[in-house]
Amino acid sequence: MSRLDRLQISGIRSFGPESEDVGEIKFQAPLTLILGQNGCGKTTIIESLKFALCSEQPPNSRTGKGGSAFVHDPKLGNSTETLAQIKLRIFNIHNEPVVVCRSMKNIQKLKNMEFKKVDQTISLNNEMISNRCVDVDEQMCYFMGVSKPILNYVIFCHQEESCWPMEEGKKVKERFDHIFDADKYNKCLEKIRTLRSERVNANRLLGKDVDYSKANLDTALHYKEKLEGEQARLVSSENTIEACTSQLSKVEDELKVVKRKEMNIAELIAEKTADTRILQSLKKSIDEIVEGLPMGEFAGGDDELEDAIKSFNLDFEDKKKKLQEIEDQIKNVDASEKLMQSKLSTQQVKLGKLKRDQDAYKEMVQQRNDAFNKLALSLGMSDSGTLTPSSHTSFDTSMEEVESNIREVKGNFENLRSEADSKEKSLQDNIDGIRKEQAKLEQTKKLKSDQLIKTKSDLRKLIADLDEVGQSSKNLTALDNRLKRVIAEIKAESEGMDVSALDTEIKTLQTNITGIEDEIQEVNKEIDDLIEVSNLQTSLDSCVERKSAIDAQVEKLRSKTHDILKHLLKEIPEKNVKSNLDLCLSKLTHNIASTQKRISEKQTELTKLESKKHHLEEKLRTSRQTLISSEEELQSICFDKDYEKVVLETSEALKSVQDDTGTLKSSMIMYRKYIEKLQVPRPCCPLCTRQFNANQEAIELAKSLESKLKELPTRLASVTEEQNKLDEKLCRLQQLRPVFKRVNLLNETEIPELSDQLSAVSKEIRELSEEIASMEGDLEIGLKQDENLAKDIQVDVITLDQKILEARNIEKEIENLKAQIPSTGSNLPQARSKREELQAKLELARKSVESMQTKKTNHVDKINKLTTDQNEIVKEQLKVEKGVQQMKQLLDKKNELKELETSLADQIEKLSNEEFPIKQTVQRRVSNQTEVRNR
Repeated sequence: MSRLDRLQISGIRSFGPESEDVGEIKFQAPLTLILGQNGCGKTTIIESLKFALCSEQPPNSRTGKGGSAFVHDPKLGNSTETLAQIKLRIFNIHNEPVVVCRSMKNIQKLKNMEFKKVDQTISLNNEMISNRCVDVDEQMCYFMGVSKPILNYVIFCHQEESCWPMEEGKKVKERFDHIFDADKYNKCLEKIRTLRSERVNANRLLGKDVDYSKANLDTALHYKEKLEGEQARLVSSENTIEACTSQLSKVEDELKVVKRKEMNIAELIAEKTADTRILQSLKKSIDEIVEGLPMGEFAGGDDELEDAIKSFNLDFEDKKKKLQEIEDQIKNVDASEKLMQSKLSTQQVKLGKLKRDQDAYKEMVQQRNDAFNKLALSLGMSDSGTLTPSSHTSFDTSMEEVESNIREVKGNFENLRSEADSKEKSLQDNIDGIRKEQAKLEQTKKLKSDQLIKTKSDLRKLIADLDEVGQSSKNLTALDNRLKRVIAEIKAESEGMDVSALDTEIKTLQTNITGIEDEIQEVNKEIDDLIEVSNLQTSLDSCVERKSAIDAQVEKLRSKTHDILKHLLKEIPEKNVKSNLDLCLSKLTHNIASTQKRISEKQTELTKLESKKHHLEEKLRTSRQTLISSEEELQSICFDKDYEKVVLETSEALKSVQDDTGTLKSSMIMYRKYIEKLQVPRPCCPLCTRQFNANQEAIELAKSLESKLKELPTRLASVTEEQNKLDEKLCRLQQLRPVFKRVNLLNETEIPELSDQLSAVSKEIRELSEEIASMEGDLEIGLKQDENLAKDIQVDVITLDQKILEARNIEKEIENLKAQIPSTGSNLPQARSKREELQAKLELARKSVESMQTKKTNHVDKINKLTTDQNEIVKEQLKVEKGVQQMKQLLDKKNELKELETSLADQIEKLSNEEFPIKQTVQRRVSNQTEVRNR
């Protein structure tokens, strides 16, 4: 785990930029408490830690002139810039010592101030890393093992920004996003989505490439298989050519066989023609037989007719068998014809296949010849000549002749077949007409037979009806006797009971029942009213008891809250106590809130004044320290003399020294020139230009000048050194002029003003503190105590109001119940006994009515039953009489049915005679058709 070890601050806020102003703090483990008065630098330490780790300045530290209030103001030191430095030593997450040093400065320019970061370095394992190589902020966050937002907004959160979780939601969300690196994760997720999309697209493209490659591979394999297949086909084709060459002789043999079969076909066609002629002759014989059939009526009796029918049936069966045999022969002929046709078509198919094989063979031979010729040309075998199929010319000519003969035979065969088909169709039309006539006769015969059967059935039924009518005429006397007896019973039953008197008595009893029911309904209504009155009385008694209990509770609550309500409300209301108490409580709450607000405002004002006082004290202390340091600085140069006088003296001394220096320098130059002039031949005096009497005089003068010239550099050096000192002193004095002005300003203006302001602020603080103490006493002793009393009895007051309201509601309910209870003369038991008596009478009357209605119903049912019996007897009597009357008609109908039966039997016999020659004609025509097919 990382931890802080040591912090060194210079040039930050109240920490001066000089070496003696450097502040240093050692952080103890596991906890370091920083205590001190307002303005002593506690917050500066936190801000410096935050800046050292994150390079984040405190909020509102940027001034309007471009500088930073975080760095010491250069104007306080009468300089153009202030250099600040924060050096922090920590132990990183690996427990390694890390030192971060951040330097910055405020530069005072002509019109504004500029803040500038000078350098940022990290020292780790005796290696120094500059901000030009790494991101110092990111690296320090890594060493601490904590993200930069957590350092800014949580660990080293400034007191002015400590309430950021209470700000608007958007800013809070942004802070939390920074703390939890939501943007980083969002960017990471977005990057993942982008990479995934790119990967998916790349995979899709690769998939398409794979599919394309697979398709190419499949195509290549397909072409390879196709090539192998074509090569195999080439080999098989060569083998086929050899096989076809070997099979050609076999095909020629098969063609010979085909020719022989065509000859057989001609013979079969001739046989078919002969069979067709036989069929025509058979048809003619059938026509002759039909013409020779006897068409008259049979002249014999019934026995002879039956014998003739039997003989006809026997003949018919024989002819039918013969017809079946002929039809079988025709089917066999048709089958043989179809077989021949199928053989012919098979042979034709084979012929066509052989032709195709021959053409394929020729094409293969030609391809072979062409390939051979091309191969010969490509190999330069031009001497071998061109390969031609001249060996098969005679075979082709014979093949053409065979094909022409086959076409001719096929044409003849088609003509003969069309003629035979037309003849066969005409014969079939004749046979169909005869068969249709035969079917018509058979249908007529069947209808007549059905009619004969129906006639016989009606005749048997009519005979049975005649027997029944004869039997019923004997029962007519018994029916008359039964009818008389039933009529006598109906008369006796009608005379035995007076139905009208019984109906009158029933109506009277029903009227009495209706009256009794009305009386019972009135009594029930009276009972319901009495029950309702009893319920209302019970409710009234219950309400009275409840009101008494509630009144006792109200008195108890009033006595409990009387003193407090009297204190708070002055007068206790009879109702709406809760609303009055709530109003009082809201006023107290409002007064408390307003008082607390005023106290808070006063405390805020007091805090501001204390901060102002602290600031003034700090400013006064700083001014005095500045004054002392400035006076010491002036004292080090002026030595208790006046600054202006020292400056003047130094200037005059410097001017004098400068003149001496100039004189010495010019003297050196003049001496050198004089010496040079004295060293020339025949020198003269450099000043008066007189001639020397002797050279020795000039030499002595030159030596004298050289000796003086040698002394001049020493004198010049001392004078120059003195000039430099005076110049440096004057420059230093000029630099201290702002200090001198600042000392005068502090002594004359700033320090007296700050002292006066400090006294005034202290006085205001004392007055404001006394006012706050008074307000807090009033708040605690008066308003909050009353508020607590009101809150203590609030539940009881709510209950009191509820009980008062409940008591009033019960009073209203009691009044309503008293108004609803009527004054009645009877009571509930009397009304119930009266209802029971009336119900007993009603039950007795209903039983009497039910017994009378039962008696009447039995009487009516008995009469209805006798009447029904009478009607049944009359109906049966009428039916017997109707049967006796229709007996003559039934006898006439019986005779008619017998005559119809005889007529139908004759018609059936006639139809049978007509059917026989038609069947013979059909047999003849079918045999002729068979002959035609056979031919």
